[in-house]
Amino acid sequence: MRRYVKELQMHVTFFTKSIEILKKFLIDKLNGFNLKSRRPKEVPQKC
Repeated sequence: MRRYVKELQMHVTFFTKSIEILKKFLIDKLNGFNLKSRRPKEVPQKC
């Protein structure tokens, strides 16, 4: 039983960590998107 609880704790911590990473990633993506949509003409595009 104790082993099962340990496994569960491991899974829960992994889950929460991945959620935190996902949140950070999404926030970064949204920030980048907002920056791009705000000033699209100022950024020089290199082809």
